[in-house]
Amino acid sequence: MTDTTTLVLGAIAQVAPEVEPELPDLDRSVDLWQELGLDSMDHLSVMTIISESTGREIPERDYPLLTTLDQIEEYLAPSGTSSSDTS
Repeated sequence: MTDTTTLVLGAIAQVAPEVEPELPDLDRSVDLWQELGLDSMDHLSVMTIISESTGREIPERDYPLLTTLDQIEEYLAPSGTSSSDTS
């Protein structure tokens, strides 16, 4: 498990502790929000925690691109791109 995965799963557990038992078995390519039954406010809260923890701004317009562990990890990788990088 990568540091980013640990960070994301920790943020989800912080926002929705009731889903924590499901987190270790998540498929990296599954839509986290649908799989765990989380809503858009949960998504916003998780992205805010990740942003604050990494010091990297994540514009709301990028949230729809960040639905799986793989997508979030790629986005946060040093070479990852956000929609603000292309502006």
